[in-house]
Amino acid sequence: MMKKLIALILLVVITMIAVPVEAQTPQENFMKCKTAAEKGDPSAQYALAQCYEFGSGVEKNMDLAVKWYTKAAENGDIDAQYDLAFLYYDGYGVEQNSAKAFEWFKKAAQQGDPDAQYYLAECYMSGDGVAQDRAKAVEWLTRSAAQKSKYAQFKLGYCYYFGRGVTRDYTKAFEWFMKSAEQSYDEAQYYLGACYYYGNGVGKNNTKAFEWFLKAAEQGHVESQYEVAISYEDGEGVTKDQVKAVEWYTKAANKGYPSAQNNLGWCYRYGLGVAKDPTKAVELFIKAANNGDTIAMKNLAECYENGEGVAKDSEKARYWRNKANE
Repeated sequence: MMKKLIALILLVVITMIAVPVEAQTPQENFMKCKTAAEKGDPSAQYALAQCYEFGSGVEKNMDLAVKWYTKAAENGDIDAQYDLAFLYYDGYGVEQNSAKAFEWFKKAAQQGDPDAQYYLAECYMSGDGVAQDRAKAVEWLTRSAAQKSKYAQFKLGYCYYFGRGVTRDYTKAFEWFMKSAEQSYDEAQYYLGACYYYGNGVGKNNTKAFEWFLKAAEQGHVESQYEVAISYEDGEGVTKDQVKAVEWYTKAANKGYPSAQNNLGWCYRYGLGVAKDPTKAVELFIKAANNGDTIAMKNLAECYENGEGVAKDSEKARYWRNKANE
């Protein structure tokens, strides 16, 4: 909900744009805005709604915020339509109502708002507030993506990659992932790396795959952090470096990524890129196993069976081996 992230910062500016004001305090700006809003100015109505939502110059009041968002939206204010849609979408200040959210997203989308177009597409994709229609979802994603929404560009690439609402086309998926990735969207960077790694929509190139995985990993994308670790461990697309592999496994493991927890446990078990520590290995295998990683379950069973990093316990070894085979 990107617009909401900057709304509070811009609120005073918005109110000053909405109505000519000489006032300096938030309270005076609020009163000037309220006067213009009551005369029917849609921009002032929207600004007034934000004053009530964020408590700028007036006590916070979501009922009045919704009232003025609605008036502004009904008078065609595109930002009010989008924000009102989100209130219904999240059930914030109003009772959650997916159908009303869809209606207001659609009004803003029809006026050309790229964010509204994206969320309208999501409604069609999931059948939230409207009958599911993946073809329409792709249509609206395409409109939003054409306006350079990095989220729509990624989602459109995703649709082409998996054939959701459109015929699968790896080449088009790659093209849209690239557009989004170049805007620094980590999820798109991850999928772009996957395209290069598997040769989907572009020639297979492990070096390029690593470069894009690394870009996403540096932004905290956990799957990419795991892929970077794998790349360093196997020397795919980058010079082999077990120490760096451990560093990236640790980042992903600390976020609860099961495969990273298991692989990091393996590194501690055998002293690969880190000092050997069977006890630490078992701790990591337990975390990964509890998170559903079947390989970790087998490794944990072996540790209990052999007494590696933990006291021998044939019963626990049997339990984890059976659990892995379920």
